[in-house]
Amino acid sequence: RILCTIAMVCCTSIYAQAKTLNIVGSSTVYPFAKITADHLISKQLIQKVNFDVTGSGKGIQLFCASNASTSPDITNASRRIKRKELETCLDHGVHVTETMIGYDGIVLVQSDASVPLYPTRNALFLALARLVPSKDGSKLIPNPYHYWDDINPGFPHREILIFGPPKHAGTRDMIESKIMGLSSREIKLYRSYPNSEFHEVRQDGAFISDGEQHQRDIPIIQKNHDAIAIFGYSYYLENQQGLKYLPFNGINPTVENISTMRYPLARPLFMYIKNDHLKNNRDMNTYINTIMSDDMIGDKGMLVQKGLIPLQGSVRQGYRLWLKYGFQLSKETLKVDAQ
Repeated sequence: RILCTIAMVCCTSIYAQAKTLNIVGSSTVYPFAKITADHLISKQLIQKVNFDVTGSGKGIQLFCASNASTSPDITNASRRIKRKELETCLDHGVHVTETMIGYDGIVLVQSDASVPLYPTRNALFLALARLVPSKDGSKLIPNPYHYWDDINPGFPHREILIFGPPKHAGTRDMIESKIMGLSSREIKLYRSYPNSEFHEVRQDGAFISDGEQHQRDIPIIQKNHDAIAIFGYSYYLENQQGLKYLPFNGINPTVENISTMRYPLARPLFMYIKNDHLKNNRDMNTYINTIMSDDMIGDKGMLVQKGLIPLQGSVRQGYRLWLKYGFQLSKETLKVDAQ
């Protein structure tokens, strides 16, 4: 009986140590998170990782909903957590550590056989928005633009056909804030909307949500010389054949321009960690410390070789200190720039 009790205690302890790691969130961060998991599993340093690629917004929602042992341990995000989302976490007793793993950029991609196009922020807004100013500027009307030269006579006569992310994706949040929000804020007619911003994307077929399934878009873009897709920079690097990126606001999405945030659609990539789950999960600690190591996200790290744009060394070290001392994200901390 004593031996059976000892055996049960040992099995319980081993099970706690080898608890499956549950990660949800961004499709942009997912490839880097998966590479790290596969590396550690191949070395038999962790047992198992379950991934649910939900998009950034949905991932944060699932992560913050509960502190139960079966809830997500980590959520990946291609944009920073919002104040209301963090408040939901805290309301549910979920204490969070924030870390950045690197940078990415949103790129506009077309067939390499397409007529060149040089979109500005305002032109892309007018191509995407559901409601736009009438020609005389007196009212908002349903978007009448079906060709790029309808927006600007200097643009080529190409049909407006844009493949982009769904509502819950971090890339969509970026489009809404960096393109829709900034452009509409400058136009008087939109000031009746909250915060003078307009985020509604047209639904007449000119914009097609790919539902995070970018691989379905690639053959369409290669064959349809009017079509444009909105991808993450790292995904573009893995799928360049027959494609080329477009400059945005006259700036190319190069590594240097993204890492310095000079490129207007550059963005940091985040991981949010559930602090209470770290206490009895050895694999979770191993995973986090590995992905934050120079072997993974350093200037010559494994993930950098796969398209991640690295943080500066001092920034990496700062986030490692946050992890080491369990620095909990607060509403006050969100007021400080994550970079």
